[in-house]
Amino acid sequence: MKLKLYAFRHSFVRPAKPAMELHAAAALTGYTAKSTLHVYGARNQ
Repeated sequence: MKLKLYAFRHSFVRPAKPAMELHAAAALTGYTAKSTLHVYGARNQ
């Protein structure tokens, strides 16, 4: 089985953005800037 962490990151960020502070969600996904998360979930909403 090939695990794709990139896909996991996307599936995690979508529900995490409204549930926690953006800096915490950014840190949990390996980012240092919360502004990076603005692209997650934007295309399908």
